[in-house]
Amino acid sequence: MNSFLSALQDLQARQLDQQRDFMDAVKDSIRGGHGHSDDRAFDKVNALAGLEFKQTLPVLKASDTDVDKHWRQFQSILDCHAFGRKAVRPYDVLVVYRKCLPLGSIRLRIFNTCLERLGRRVGYLGKLLK
Repeated sequence: MNSFLSALQDLQARQLDQQRDFMDAVKDSIRGGHGHSDDRAFDKVNALAGLEFKQTLPVLKASDTDVDKHWRQFQSILDCHAFGRKAVRPYDVLVVYRKCLPLGSIRLRIFNTCLERLGRRVGYLGKLLK
């Protein structure tokens, strides 16, 4: 009788382990199979970079000296699109802000140069941290 009970307990323990493994596999497949945390797995929902804006983005011309007013207008559009989301990613802010600078303008060239330098610095720091 003791051997029967111990065999039954072993069988139940193995079934419980199999059920846990199955549930972990289901969770991973829901998250995209990458095992990311919930915030990272659903980060695509919060991305604004690929969205088309129905509101026209304010253009910061070279002759415009009121950068604060321009930023407030830009921020209000971002706030409208971010309503109901966790937050707007800083990368998305940069990508969308680039659309506010006229093509061929000196401000766009400066913006692109700063982004390139930042990318190199982040890449360099990433190599150091590895």
